[in-house]
Amino acid sequence: MHVRPSDEEPTRRLIGHVIRGELDELEQEIQQMGDDAYRESLALCVLAAGYIVVDVAERWPADADVREIARHASASSETVELGEDDAYTFLSRAALGGETLDQVFESVKDIAGVPLWTTSALLLGFRPRDKHWWEYLDTIWNALDAAEDTDLSILPALMLRSKRLRTAAK
Repeated sequence: MHVRPSDEEPTRRLIGHVIRGELDELEQEIQQMGDDAYRESLALCVLAAGYIVVDVAERWPADADVREIARHASASSETVELGEDDAYTFLSRAALGGETLDQVFESVKDIAGVPLWTTSALLLGFRPRDKHWWEYLDTIWNALDAAEDTDLSILPALMLRSKRLRTAAK
């Protein structure tokens, strides 16, 4: 999925409202953008969250990795109440498992909040120290765009390169 600028900017605004604790502004923004645009923003949150979990684990994450990342996200969420189980369910089933948000959550409230709140917490909690959350988001979306156009046969070479760079950095 390519990240379209028309979807990227509203998603960035939503995440910014969550991170800054501007819940009234968040609600207003969601109302103004309409259902289709909001669904596109949630889809981008799913992709970004999946990327962050894989980035943090430095491999395809095991269940224990996902649980620990969900725990961290729920504990670090300062502006909204984010349950660890909700974050784990979102990450394991939607962000990494490929299920739709409708399949993962029964409640419209959970569908609306959990992806946005979890992604916001992950961006804050796991961004590289030298990057602001929006710079990490730029990195993620640029990588997703690049991956969309890349032949998957290079994946083993990328994994090998990644391992070698991490080993050399130690």
